[in-house]
Amino acid sequence: MVKLTDILLIFHYLFLLTFNIHCSILPNWTQGKGKSVFDTLSKLNGQQTQNSFHGRRYQHFQLKKFPNSTNVRCNDGSIPGYYTRLSQSKCSRKWLIFLEGGWYCFDDNTCQSRKRTHYDLFSSEFWSSERQLGGILSNNERINPGFYDFNAVYIPYCSSDLWSGKRWKKTKGLYFHGSRILDAVIDDLSKNNRFKKAKSVDFVGSSAGGIGVLLNIDRIARRIKKSFRRKIPVNGIVDSAWFLDYPAYRQSNCTHIYDCPPETAIQKGMSLWSPRIPRRCKRFQGPNKQWRCFMGHVIYRHLKNPVFIIQSLFDDAQLQMSKVPILEGGSNQKFSYIQQLGGFAAQTLRQAKGVFAHSCVDHEILTKSNWAYLSVNNQGLHQTLAYWKLSLANKFKRSKQKLPRGRKIVQKGCPNSDKNLPQMKDPSPRQFQLIDSCHISQVTNSNNRLFLNRTLTRCADAIPLIPLCNPSCTPLSHPVSGLKMSFIDLLELYNVRINLIAKSLGTTMDGLRKMNTQQQISLLYCSSR
Repeated sequence: MVKLTDILLIFHYLFLLTFNIHCSILPNWTQGKGKSVFDTLSKLNGQQTQNSFHGRRYQHFQLKKFPNSTNVRCNDGSIPGYYTRLSQSKCSRKWLIFLEGGWYCFDDNTCQSRKRTHYDLFSSEFWSSERQLGGILSNNERINPGFYDFNAVYIPYCSSDLWSGKRWKKTKGLYFHGSRILDAVIDDLSKNNRFKKAKSVDFVGSSAGGIGVLLNIDRIARRIKKSFRRKIPVNGIVDSAWFLDYPAYRQSNCTHIYDCPPETAIQKGMSLWSPRIPRRCKRFQGPNKQWRCFMGHVIYRHLKNPVFIIQSLFDDAQLQMSKVPILEGGSNQKFSYIQQLGGFAAQTLRQAKGVFAHSCVDHEILTKSNWAYLSVNNQGLHQTLAYWKLSLANKFKRSKQKLPRGRKIVQKGCPNSDKNLPQMKDPSPRQFQLIDSCHISQVTNSNNRLFLNRTLTRCADAIPLIPLCNPSCTPLSHPVSGLKMSFIDLLELYNVRINLIAKSLGTTMDGLRKMNTQQQISLLYCSSR
């Protein structure tokens, strides 16, 4: 007979699923009891759990907290830790270490506000023992092609310092141990036999976590190499962390993190954080401008390890900090500023040796379920990353041939993957250096192709960089109606007289609205050419 507690547990779990909670908080006592409860939950969740523990092991991340004797702390003094999920393939030697994002705090007011509103980014007190994570951390090949079979590590963010803090003692009653936490995780992982056999490590982060990758990758790579006593490729993937020191649209008093331009907030925060900044960048910038090393376009040139940049040209967080939230609307002048900001982002990203920059309005791409299928010039993000990783793998193989042979890692029952893989040609850099330019050639709808081909040769370079010009972007929702917005709807928010434009083009407002975004842009910018 099913107990009342089991029934309540089922309803509680269903409630969490309804609200799309991505971490499991089922009590441990249920694993030994109530087999029928887990069978029911398995059917509801579409999971095969003939062996409940075995199924959960490869789908859920398990928390490991450091012992109380550790010398690292979250802001409030609680003990940090990290989550792991092993690959379903016992032969997998590929590892992905992901740094969580979540802004920062830079003075007493912003830190206390963070404690009240985002306590899980301030303390580990209520961290769940398990989490189910998606995006690039999913073990579903459809959602996560290219990384689904990696051994994955997820490091929660609780230091509020962009993963940079190194001072042991408290500062104004708080700990800022970001870089120290990373050291502790790597040292603890290095005791793991499976991690010791790693063939490659991808160091990945979104937003504040992406800045953490930029600041720490070279140092972490040295730490891993010293621990392993062999050469191993450590590559970075940075998502939504290419913040710009670009003049804001209007001045801010910086009372809130979302209102404060990054250059101002970081300068304020450095006195709290006592950050660990890469030496090469530090020396180049000098004592008065070390804060610029937190900017992607500044620090990138100083990095030794390969880093791939994923960035929206109209990053939502950047727009907020530059005082131009896109759905706020405003004047033509304001919209022109937004375009200039996107253009500056595109210009600075040209230095990246691996980049995917799309003209969407979003933030934190890799944590979303559709991350792999964003595209630029009809090439998906997952394909672009695959080309970049192939280029690096070929380069690493060539470098190994020049070195004296070291000890080989042999796993029983696992084929030698290096021997079985065919040697593939190096991809062209153009295949992994994609920056959106809003060209109408991106359209893939065969019904529109003929019309667009007629205008493409006349005005391919006439279309400026525009938010949402990329057809793979997630549509914005109108701030009033809540309906999906087209490009025409966005222009209306900025006081563009669309009805007059439609009349001059020989069409109607209804006719314009029935067109997709690519057709609207083509008609507006190419009709007179």
